[in-house]
Amino acid sequence: MAIPSITEQFDNLYSTTWQLMREEAIDNIFNATPFWYFMQKNDRMRTQTGGRWIGIQVEYANHSDAIKWIGRDHDVSTQNSNADKEFITTAQYQWRYLSGSLFRSYVDDSQNRGKAQMMNIVDKKLSNMEKSLAAELEARLFAPPGSASGDEINSLEGLVQDDPTSDEAIGNINQSDHSWWRNETKDMTDLSLAVHLLPEMRTMFNNVSKGTEVPDVIVTSQQGFEAYEDEVLEYKQIVNKDTGDASFETIKFKGKDLVWSPSCPSDKMYFLNTDYLEWVVDSDINFEMTDWKEAQGDLDRVAQILTMGNLVTSNRRMLGVLHSLGETS
Repeated sequence: MAIPSITEQFDNLYSTTWQLMREEAIDNIFNATPFWYFMQKNDRMRTQTGGRWIGIQVEYANHSDAIKWIGRDHDVSTQNSNADKEFITTAQYQWRYLSGSLFRSYVDDSQNRGKAQMMNIVDKKLSNMEKSLAAELEARLFAPPGSASGDEINSLEGLVQDDPTSDEAIGNINQSDHSWWRNETKDMTDLSLAVHLLPEMRTMFNNVSKGTEVPDVIVTSQQGFEAYEDEVLEYKQIVNKDTGDASFETIKFKGKDLVWSPSCPSDKMYFLNTDYLEWVVDSDINFEMTDWKEAQGDLDRVAQILTMGNLVTSNRRMLGVLHSLGETS
């Protein structure tokens, strides 16, 4: 069946408008909530072209056999004998596909075919899609492992686990078999926040630090944020400010930003070194709009805005979580 000209006009207008706004839309999606804002701010977004999976090199030991003090008569052959000792492996993360569907009916197209009306409805639907994609990424970021279909991106709760000794593979590496592939964790059950919050935050911060490598952001819930705020306010250690161009209120802890995220579980506080976290996206499938298609064999039309990526880590030892904040047994 020939496609009516009004349908072609709307097809082209949606596609052209999305291409013009796409880069700004991507920025808006990742600036909408604190974690994704910090990932973008710290340049932790990377593209990869295809592949069966996302491969991340993981250093699990120092190459101590390659380091020697040598004298004038040192025999270098003894040093080189172990020079190729294995100290790197590869974590393998699956690609995940996020799709946002745009629906139109021929009746609606016909009733909004004036130029101003067309622009208005296109702008509203694409802006709504932008907000919906941002909300979904935020929701999935804090979803418990196994809480959905298994087709979603890795969540923080999956990468930075309450129990990192469980029999589970993260990036195709079983954490129960490899102590170097476990994040730091502290159960705060039955611990008074008024007494224990600051000391345990300090210990966790230090546990996930190594020399000059320290957490650069702490992400918690509104409840966790306010509990810390209550503790430091009386000492006037609080520093409230907007984070760069974003409107997120932060408090400083050891000079690093502590923020609260609307979807973060109320009992969690994540200590994150974003040098070891990445959002990896396919360079050709990065919030791209598909062609419009007939939906359900009638005059309705559908197109998807599609992205192919995942949240990955290369060093779980530099990530930590205080969990069960304020809970009792």
